[in-house]
Amino acid sequence: MRSDRDLSDRSSDRFVRSDALGRPESSFNNDPFHLSADQSTARATERAYRSLVTNEPNASSTPLVKVYSHEQLAAQYDDVSNEGEISIEGTIYVQAMGPSSTPFCIVLRDLLGQIDRIEERVDVCCDITDRVSSRGLHSSDRILRISLNSSPASPFRETIVLKYFCIPTLRPVPLLVKSRVQQSREHTRVGFKIRANPSNQFPLYQIMIIMAVPPNMDGESVRLSRPGGVWDEMKRTIAWSIKYLQPGEALEIQAQFSSMDGNGQRSGSFPILVRTEYPRLFSAVEVVNEYWDAVTPAIQLETACAGRLLHRKV
Repeated sequence: MRSDRDLSDRSSDRFVRSDALGRPESSFNNDPFHLSADQSTARATERAYRSLVTNEPNASSTPLVKVYSHEQLAAQYDDVSNEGEISIEGTIYVQAMGPSSTPFCIVLRDLLGQIDRIEERVDVCCDITDRVSSRGLHSSDRILRISLNSSPASPFRETIVLKYFCIPTLRPVPLLVKSRVQQSREHTRVGFKIRANPSNQFPLYQIMIIMAVPPNMDGESVRLSRPGGVWDEMKRTIAWSIKYLQPGEALEIQAQFSSMDGNGQRSGSFPILVRTEYPRLFSAVEVVNEYWDAVTPAIQLETACAGRLLHRKV
């Protein structure tokens, strides 16, 4: 495959610097190149979580609890709307480092009021904020009583305790995707540019780029400006895997296709889906250890967090 000339739009990139988020959007489950299935997210979350924990009980008399917070940001943009549709969904995982049936409490802190609603897993999580004294806590804090009922056979099992959904005005933009299509009678050329927001605090990593190819384009004839693209004939997609993008770093790819009918018929669209991981949450939500009583004793709390971005350009 030989390189084609640069087709990307070099006009200035503009990021929305708001730390807010758009109305919930429908998932991409009907798309042939969809990568955001719940099982995929769960597997990735489990791998990240297991890398943070050890399967040894704590020697201290105070129980050790590990909490992992994961957020998924789904964004969809088209050539007509500059605002796009954005939604953020968070999941809280809890792991008690030892066999115990004693309930304990954690505090879900949302100082900026970014949570719209919460869905608790009722068999393990109970919101007791309105039933106990919250003296010394912030007005937005939610006190959650957790009952894991772990056993000696599986004392270190991590458990989802709740999901939360962020408000429609929370619209972070960690990634910008721009694309351009040029067509002649014999060929169609597609150029796209992916850029990490310069205001990101950390690199984006484990980046997967998937471009869907219209039915009237000959995928076998594709010529790419960047090596590593993999053509999937059954799904009619081309995929690239990128290790990371530093804040402000950009990546440009061009592709040229031959028309299957050869009559210059206008090609369809080339939707692009980018999936990437981020080592922080997209919101300011956090889990803290600032409440206990006679029924729910004090705990040691270790926390970790990460995010996943699903960015679709149609």
